[in-house]
Amino acid sequence: MFLKNYTGKEVESLTDEQVQKIIDFECADAGCPMLPNMPIQPTKPVFKPDMQLFLVGGWYGWYVKTLDEATKILDALANVEIWDTSYAGNDNISRVGHRKADLECKAESVKVFSPELWDKAKSEIESYNILKKTYDTLLSDYNDAAKERGSISSWVWGIVFGARAFKAKREAFLAYKQNYLTLAEGNEELGEKFFLKAYPDAYNYINNFFNHTDIKQQDKLNEIVACE
Repeated sequence: MFLKNYTGKEVESLTDEQVQKIIDFECADAGCPMLPNMPIQPTKPVFKPDMQLFLVGGWYGWYVKTLDEATKILDALANVEIWDTSYAGNDNISRVGHRKADLECKAESVKVFSPELWDKAKSEIESYNILKKTYDTLLSDYNDAAKERGSISSWVWGIVFGARAFKAKREAFLAYKQNYLTLAEGNEELGEKFFLKAYPDAYNYINNFFNHTDIKQQDKLNEIVACE
């Protein structure tokens, strides 16, 4: 049923589910697509290194599994002269030798993935990447549909929120009125006097319901261009 078919009193009491159904009716009448389910984002796998190695000789040095093995290499390096080479000229053929002066004679602990864990991680990461690609496509479809339906949804919810606010204010005024009557110890005339001094516009709400004659006068969807 379209929103213009509801009375103000009925609009005040619409549930979120009923509002969504009205939005679906209005969007269908305007030629907008149905809103698909929000896709669930896959959880990215998180793996932590499970293996410790020791790096000897700096960035381009050697990795070993134990500190004892690292110490052996350091002892050996301390007794030999280490050289390096670089290309001479621009032909990438001739090389020139030079003493490796920046050799780091220390062992650095490094956390790494074991081959076994990486085999497992690689498989899960590949699976995640496939799921993520599907998710991105579904999310794009969802956002496109939501964008088309946005103006209609905002219009409907704007009226519904106005109705709910009207109802809440009416109920608040009724509660305030009762408080003043209690204060006046049953003297209704005095309680009413106090009440109206504080809330002179209260009877615009009390015994009235939300007025939405504006949506009965014309089909407001004709003014919405979001789905053109």
